[in-house]
Amino acid sequence: MTGEVLRCDVILDVIDQLGVLTTTRELYLEEAPETFELWAQDAQGNAFTTLEGIEFNWQVASHRAVDFRHGETDSAWSQVLRFLTFSESKFHVVPKAIEKLEQSQVQGYMVLLEGINTGSARVTARLPHSEYSHVPPVEVNIMVLANLILDPSDVYIMTGDTVNFKVLQLKQGKLHEISLNNQYYLEIENSALATIKGNEAKGLKLGRTFVLLRDRNVPHDLTSDDQSAKALLPKASITVADPKKLTLNLLPHYNWVTVEGESHEIALDLFTADDHQITLGSKYQIQSSFDEALFYPIRRTTNGSRIAGETVATGTSPVNGQFDKVSEMIDLLYQSGGFWSYLLIYNNVSVLSRGQQSRFFGTKLFRFISASKATVQNLGAIGCFPVFRIAIEICMEFSMEKHVLLHFSHKLKFFI
Repeated sequence: MTGEVLRCDVILDVIDQLGVLTTTRELYLEEAPETFELWAQDAQGNAFTTLEGIEFNWQVASHRAVDFRHGETDSAWSQVLRFLTFSESKFHVVPKAIEKLEQSQVQGYMVLLEGINTGSARVTARLPHSEYSHVPPVEVNIMVLANLILDPSDVYIMTGDTVNFKVLQLKQGKLHEISLNNQYYLEIENSALATIKGNEAKGLKLGRTFVLLRDRNVPHDLTSDDQSAKALLPKASITVADPKKLTLNLLPHYNWVTVEGESHEIALDLFTADDHQITLGSKYQIQSSFDEALFYPIRRTTNGSRIAGETVATGTSPVNGQFDKVSEMIDLLYQSGGFWSYLLIYNNVSVLSRGQQSRFFGTKLFRFISASKATVQNLGAIGCFPVFRIAIEICMEFSMEKHVLLHFSHKLKFFI
């Protein structure tokens, strides 16, 4: 016996005010239900420790959908929220505090709400007992949204050119493209810089604005006083800019050294002065030239920015790109408005080594290695470093003369 006395005060009082505890007032389709919990205070503002065992009456009233462009009310509106018991949810465990209430098929101070359609709704909770008729019900506005993404989210185009936007919806961890319909539509924030028709935006003059995705079931009127009734729907930035740079690449390896019989794609891309890539539509066209006897073009895009083809012979060919709207600074930097690279094509050679077949760049490289006065710097300047490493392996495999290998290694030591 310690002689200590423990004291516990239990205060019984009457509920004077209700409130709702939420972690969010925006629910998303295809996501787990959200828990909404009530709290209560007495007339002095003291919070009740628990509301366990008390029955509450919860109700949902969906707002009517409005076409905010014309101010018309849609008579075909539908319920946007539904109640779910904890035993029905695969994401939750039934809390002991309301287990008996659920078994009696009545609602307690905690409920689950699940979004079933986009739109807004008002959730109301009240005490059903007559002795609490003086306690005002508590209301909260809930927004139900689809998990949507605009693609591209950030795009650069030229004056007069167009770009198409896609609307993607995230469902169960996967993106699905949805079409614009009577529910979803796109708007432009600043119609002086760009216009939009359907999902196609057109640049009018230099500047930056936003493409806004609208849902007719969800209010977005910025003049509304109720901040909880406004939803942050997806938007994408669109910048109208002039091109200042032109680049060429050989896909998919971004290397201009290749072998005969390979499929490649020549990529010609425009960039702004601050190195943002410009999305090229159908209004403009990039001109290009190369030796088609070496690289045979199979398919070209309308704007000339992509050329798919196949290497059909060995040799070297300059690849030139030209765009008329490139500024004078680019003309000076890239020689008369263009950009050029050298495409090198080698034979395929199979070398049997230790019972396995390995592919190496070909016969011309062997001749290059065998020559004691080979100009390694010339190939190094055009980026053949991976070829050099392979060449050394070939030399070692075939036990070439030591002085040739040493001479070759000495030439490469500054490049590898």
